[in-house]
Amino acid sequence: MRAFWNNYKFVCIAYALWRITLGLAALLSVKFIPLRVGFLGAIPWSNMDGVHYIEIAKHGYFQYGEAFFPLYPFLIRMLATYTFFSYEAAGLLISHIGFLAGLLLLYRMIVRHSKALARWTIVFLLAFPTAFFYAAVYTEGLFFFLIVASVALAKEKRWFAAGICGALAAATRVVGITTLVLVAWEYWQNKPKRIRLSDIASIAIIPLGLLCYMWYLYRMTGDPFMFFHVQPMYGANRSGNAIIFLPQVFWRYGKIIFTAFLKPTAESYVVSVFECLFTIGAYVLLYIGWRSKEKMSYLIYAICVLTIPTFTGTLSSMPRYIVSVFPLFIVLGRLVPTSFKVTLVVLFGILQMVAAMVYLRGWFVA
Repeated sequence: MRAFWNNYKFVCIAYALWRITLGLAALLSVKFIPLRVGFLGAIPWSNMDGVHYIEIAKHGYFQYGEAFFPLYPFLIRMLATYTFFSYEAAGLLISHIGFLAGLLLLYRMIVRHSKALARWTIVFLLAFPTAFFYAAVYTEGLFFFLIVASVALAKEKRWFAAGICGALAAATRVVGITTLVLVAWEYWQNKPKRIRLSDIASIAIIPLGLLCYMWYLYRMTGDPFMFFHVQPMYGANRSGNAIIFLPQVFWRYGKIIFTAFLKPTAESYVVSVFECLFTIGAYVLLYIGWRSKEKMSYLIYAICVLTIPTFTGTLSSMPRYIVSVFPLFIVLGRLVPTSFKVTLVVLFGILQMVAAMVYLRGWFVA
């Protein structure tokens, strides 16, 4: 235990400070943010999508609920059924443990190369404006852990375990399939003298998480792509029948932003600007990372995770999706000048406080 504390006390202290800050945000939200009735959970940290995950965990899939992948609600159900935890508490426990475990693994991966980079990566991740979703009944914490665990195991050449974690990530969110890129690239980079069939089979496990869910949907609904086809039911003018490519999405957002310029205080306008700026910023960071010779597997993974959700024709929830793209925070930690890092962390932290307060009172953030 002493060795663990000596190695990871920075991560544990940073995590504790982050959680205390969010507790303060929860207290302040009641005083300063009006309550919006709509998708309110039994507790504030289970608002919005949390309502759907809890419903699936309690009663199984409902009409149009297929948009939500099964692993997270399944784990909530198991934990709530076989322990004394409520469904909401089970969801929060999974999210918090998953996120902390993911942070520890990510720090362990990076600290071997640079302690300063490892610390700044963790700080940027915790400070990011939508990092509060890691503390909510959302898939972010579980997904983050599974992605990082898959990469960490691949680096140790434990291909079967890496494949299992990748498959579980693909059963948590559709973009989990991109774990295949990370693990396959690590295998290729290792340049094995002899390619073993067992290693290839282990990596090939990763798509099974998505394929099993598609098989379930086919058996239940006759449509293996139901998770995509029900997207229009969740607003933001999502497409569920055709793939919309990124240039079209940005064109649409340009029209939304400039035609609504006369009413900049409208909620939809603020959210659209928020989504657009964060998405552009993420792609700019990836470009900078590419110019700076960041690991190609990380960049390809990040591009996939950022781009796949936009195929529905919207940038809705993109600020939340970005927080799971760990290579972005490595780029921030490596390339942002030290003199600017503190300023950026403070700015991120303030934005996260405000965004968390808004979310906890029932308003859509991402």
